Amino acid sequence: MEAVKEAQAVLLGYEKDEGFKSSGKSGDVDLSVRPPTATERQVVCGKMSFGSDFTIQQIMHFINDLSVKGTWDSQFQEGKILETYTETESQEFMLCWAAYKKQFGISGRDFVYEVLTEMLSPTLGVIATRSVKREDYPEKKFLDTHCRGFIDNAGYIIRDVDGEKIVSYYNQLDIKQPTSLNATFKALKDYQFRSA
Repeated sequence: MEAVKEAQAVLLGYEKDEGFKSSGKSGDVDLSVRPPTATERQVVCGKMSFGSDFTIQQIMHFINDLSVKGTWDSQFQEGKILETYTETESQEFMLCWAAYKKQFGISGRDFVYEVLTEMLSPTLGVIATRSVKREDYPEKKFLDTHCRGFIDNAGYIIRDVDGEKIVSYYNQLDIKQPTSLNATFKALKDYQFRSA
């Protein structure tokens, strides 16, 4: 749990990080980016109000339900909980796998990651995720068409501000190499060129 607890601390630090620059809005979502540094990848953030109809726990439960994730994340392909380590009223700690569709010429990606969902106070909930390398869940175990990406730090911070739920999503990840080049080269060897 040490790695994902560290990711949780990083996410909470992002809330106060003045390095984020506004990228405008997309609908009701305020977008911002923290540019990459010599030692860290860029971090993207989306923030919006989810109103007052739902509790923090309900929002976190919904976000973590992989069976419905495709209804709100158009890039999500499939996913599953691999292991549940702890589950209490205020904390849930799991190992998950998720796959995302290919886009913009980049092959699909999958991730094996720990998820720590925790109520840190009555007005603050955090879903923190960080990839882990596990020999028992190697790349291509679930989908041989996908490349294994790596989540440095990603997740949600949900605050109750006078009944209104403010949700922030942060994402810092490495999509890894363009494995489609391997398939391109393999197909090229069998390609029948037209005679000039």
